[in-house]
Amino acid sequence: MQKQPVVRFQPENPQLLAEPPSWEEWKYPNSQLHSSGTGGGRTMGELQFGSTDKIALKSPDDFDKVWSFYQEKCKLLPPGVGGGSIRVEAWGNDKQFVMKLFDDIQTGTLLGPEHENVKARGFVVHSLRYQLCGFVYRPTAGEETIIFLFYRPNKEFLGLLKDRLADE
Repeated sequence: MQKQPVVRFQPENPQLLAEPPSWEEWKYPNSQLHSSGTGGGRTMGELQFGSTDKIALKSPDDFDKVWSFYQEKCKLLPPGVGGGSIRVEAWGNDKQFVMKLFDDIQTGTLLGPEHENVKARGFVVHSLRYQLCGFVYRPTAGEETIIFLFYRPNKEFLGLLKDRLADE
């Protein structure tokens, strides 16, 4: 009986194996925490599942300044522009199959309503290490810009990968 090839992984960049950053990596610099909560994380054996941080921030800065921060920080693509594709390199033989992992971070934006009373935009960032969703809005007559962030580190990715790393 012939054995099936063993699938192994090789990160393109060692940073891919580092712990995902905290949600505070995406905290707007001139903002105050309004409310936050965390939930959904759990452990199954040695495998850890990431929890989701839900954060509401507020800033006196105008909408355009806050939105520009997130466009630059997250390298957001304009609405309607594709978010990229997953890149994979693979090689192998009858004993081992190796896949090289690239963390080609994908982003997307969503325009909010075209309305005289509010400016609003949403965004998503997908990485092998984490997922981030954000929503930024400001009522025209408002004194604060509101920022909602939903951040989930992908801890199970690291847990599943560590036993399947290929030798360089």
